[in-house]
Amino acid sequence: MACIILLTNWGIDIIPAVVVQLGPWFSSKLETMKSQMLAFVSTKKYLKWLIISCWALGSFVYFCIVVVFPKIREQTWHPTLVNILGALVAGLALIFVEKVLLQIISKIFHQTAYENRIKENKYELTVLDQLGTSFKNVKKPV
Repeated sequence: MACIILLTNWGIDIIPAVVVQLGPWFSSKLETMKSQMLAFVSTKKYLKWLIISCWALGSFVYFCIVVVFPKIREQTWHPTLVNILGALVAGLALIFVEKVLLQIISKIFHQTAYENRIKENKYELTVLDQLGTSFKNVKKPV
């Protein structure tokens, strides 16, 4: 179980680094990718908790019922523990969905509240990009 928790933490933590490295090859809109990565990083902790709780429930049910102890179903505490783990998964799923929805709502709010500034900024960025490409094409006289 500890190995699965460590692999889950490492796997989720490595996603932003991989996306940042591979992003320019697949997407030309780096600002969009940046905002999506910020939303992912802010909800990463809740995604980890959700995946780890799903692993806990799934491994308990699989190993205790199917593989290791088939007679564990006769125990009185078994259904209680399964219900507790199921409630943990459901609660963490609700928290994760809430945090994702908050990120979506905040993005939409900021887009509508700062629409004029965003348009001006996009224009200024395109002008800077054009200046940068034209500057690269101009050769220094020797």
